[in-house]
Parts: sequence; C-alpha cells; structure tokens
Amino acid sequence: MKSYDNFYKRLVSGIPGLIDVTSSFAMERIKHTTALPIVP
Repeated sequence: MKSYDNFYKRLVSGIPGLIDVTSSFAMERIKHTTALPIVP
C-alpha cells in the first residue's frame, strides 16, 4: 500500500490543477457474479 501511495502522489503532483486523488481497495470478494435473480 505504501508503494501505491507513493505512486499516486507522484502522479497527482505531475498534473496541473489536480489536487487530490482518492482510491479504495476491496480486501475480499463481495459478489462473485453479475447475474440478477429473475422473479416470475
């Protein structure tokens, strides 16, 4: 995570007008399918 933090801070500092970047990470799978149940 520290390496990623350093990466995006360098990325943000190189783009004029861009002040902040927010990212999030999923630590485990929340939903393993995109199929939706069909109710008759």
